Amino acid sequence: MKHITEILDEKPFAELTAEELQTIKAHCKACLSCENAFRAALISFELLQAKRMEQAMPSPFFHTRVLAAINRERTKVSQVFTLWWRASAPIIALLLLFVISLLGLTIMLPSSEDEFSTSEIISTEMAITDKRQASELTNDEVFRAIYGNERRK
Repeated sequence: MKHITEILDEKPFAELTAEELQTIKAHCKACLSCENAFRAALISFELLQAKRMEQAMPSPFFHTRVLAAINRERTKVSQVFTLWWRASAPIIALLLLFVISLLGLTIMLPSSEDEFSTSEIISTEMAITDKRQASELTNDEVFRAIYGNERRK
């Protein structure tokens, strides 16, 4: 007769037929080591069945701990944003003021094209050779025009 340990090793306990179980029980009456192996297999099978039927229940405070961890992460993100905003808000305000000032100056002041006529523009060649245009006054002429009235008094 074959030892039942070989039968138990060949297939799972749940797949044993009624005929095989009868053979195992008959053999266990004569062989003590096979009886111990059969009891161990039976206990293991029952424990696995009980564990399989048992539903995994989370600890009572699992939900609370998960929500607390999520809130901590959100708080960290909001703190980082708050610190960043406090550090950059004055710079952003100054840049905004600067842009508004430039926009206001651009709109309020006249354009530079209206102020200069083409006769007042000096070419590079004229500046190098120190040639004057006919409409330019010398320094002496300017001083005479300004201070000429004061001498007459």
